[in-house]
Amino acid sequence: MSLEKHYEFIQTDNRHHTRKRKFSSWYSKYKTPEIEKHDNDFDIEGIDFLTSLLIHQNNPSKKIIIDLFLSQKDQIDKNN
Repeated sequence: MSLEKHYEFIQTDNRHHTRKRKFSSWYSKYKTPEIEKHDNDFDIEGIDFLTSLLIHQNNPSKKIIIDLFLSQKDQIDKNN
């Protein structure tokens, strides 16, 4: 993963909990110290959204990206 990139995964189908567990187990098994994983789960009108963010620890915009990623739930809660 390049220093400037980040990846966000969003899962909403009926197998999303299974996929999240599998994704988390892969991350635990293969993780490297340079990559951080953050999770954020929220509900919109009864639909569960399971999200994960992968980001390089030295990403120059890391704090902003993580703050925005984690604020999704707060923004959605305000609008529901």
